[in-house]
Amino acid sequence: MSEEKEQTLCSETDIDIYIKNKFYNNIPILEGIINNFKNIRCPNPILKTLIKNTINHIKNPVNILQVPKIKLGGSSSIVNLYSKKYNKYIVLLGDVHLPFISQDNMFTIKEYFQIYFQNNTKLIDFFIEVPFYHKKVITQNIALKISPLSETYEQLKNCYTDKNCSFRFHAVDIRMEFLKINTILQDILNLLYYLRQNDHWDIQFLRTYLDDNIFNQNFFNLLLNHIDEYHRLIEPRIQKQINNISYNDIKNMLQTLFLTESLYNIQDIIKLKNFFDDFSQNLENKERHNEFIQEFEKIILPLNKYLINLVDIYTLSRIFRNFLPYKIIESGEKIEYYNPSPKYNILFLGQTHIDNIYSILVNDLDFQVVFGEKRTVRRSFEVLYENLPHKFFNDKDFVIFTKTYTKVINNTEDNDIYDD
Repeated sequence: MSEEKEQTLCSETDIDIYIKNKFYNNIPILEGIINNFKNIRCPNPILKTLIKNTINHIKNPVNILQVPKIKLGGSSSIVNLYSKKYNKYIVLLGDVHLPFISQDNMFTIKEYFQIYFQNNTKLIDFFIEVPFYHKKVITQNIALKISPLSETYEQLKNCYTDKNCSFRFHAVDIRMEFLKINTILQDILNLLYYLRQNDHWDIQFLRTYLDDNIFNQNFFNLLLNHIDEYHRLIEPRIQKQINNISYNDIKNMLQTLFLTESLYNIQDIIKLKNFFDDFSQNLENKERHNEFIQEFEKIILPLNKYLINLVDIYTLSRIFRNFLPYKIIESGEKIEYYNPSPKYNILFLGQTHIDNIYSILVNDLDFQVVFGEKRTVRRSFEVLYENLPHKFFNDKDFVIFTKTYTKVINNTEDNDIYDD
C-alpha cells in the first residue's frame, strides 16, 4: 500500500468505514483483529473497545423503533450541528450549573451517556466543562456545583485516563487552574446583579460584602499573578491547539479571536481596582449609583468574557486540531498508536459557552442546524428518537430498559407520559 494510502487510512476515524465495509458480520475476523491488535494498521486502544461493541451488536441485534420519543432531562439545550466541509458532527448540550431532579418516565443526560458509551461503535470526542488536568494526572478535588454536568463528570471521569473506554474524554475548563479568581469573579458578578436589581442599596451590607469577598481576598494581586501565569501556562496551551489545526480558515479565525478576544492586561486590572476604591468610598452618594452600575459593567463584563473565551477557544481548537501518533509500552514492547481527530463530537458545557460556540460554528463556519434550538429555558425535552446523539451519528441502537422507561417500551400509545 502506498504511503499516501496509508496516511489516508490512518486518519479515518469511522469504525464503519475502517471495519464494517470488509469485516462486518464476520465475528471470527473481528475477534482476530482484537487478538492480534498491535499488528493491525493504525491501532488505537479505544478502537479495540469499539470493535468489541460491534461484535456485541452483531450477536445481539436490537430493534427499539417502538420508542418514538425520549423525554430527556437535565440539559438546558440540545443542538445537533453538521458540516460537510469539515466532516464534523457536533452535539451541543447546555448546563445551567444547578441541581436537577429527574421525573418519572424521564431519561436523564447522565443515564443516556452511561448506556450509550457502553454500546457505541463510533470514535467520539467528548468535551466537558471541568478542570484541565496537566499531564493527565487527576490530583485535584473538584468542588463542582451539583448539576447534570457534574453528575455526568463523576460517572465518566475515569475515562480521562482509562483507554478501555469507548470515547476520548476532554476536560476543557482551562481556567480552573485559577479557581479562586473564578470564585471571586462570581461574587463580583453577584454584586453587580444586586446593584442592578435594587433601587435602595443596603450600604452596610455592601461594605461588608466588599471587604469579605473582594478586598480581603487579595483579588487584585491574584489577577496580577494570573497575567503572569496566563503567559506562562494558558497561552502556550491554547496556541498549541491552534497551531495544529490543518484548516487554514479555522486556524486564522481562532487565531484572530485568541489575539483580540482573550486578552486582559495590567491596565485593565488597575482600572478595576480604581473603580472599587472609588465605589467603596462613595457608596452613599445616590447621585452616582447609575454611574457606578454603568462603569461596573464596562470594567467587569470584559473580564468575565475574557475567562469565557479562554474555554471556548481552547475547546474549538481541540475539536479541529490534528493529533500526532503516540507510543506506549505494552508487555515490554513499544507500540505506536494512531491518534485521530474524530468526526463525531459531543460538547457538554455551561449554557453561556454553548451559546458562544454555537454562534461561531453556525455564523462563522457555516455549520448546519440539523436539530434543536440555540437556547431554551426548559430543562427537559421531548426528543424524537432519531435526534438523539447516537442516531445523529448513525450509530447502533441499544436497549433502553430502565425502571423509568419500562412503561414507554411496553406501551407507546400512552402519550400522557410525555406531558410536562
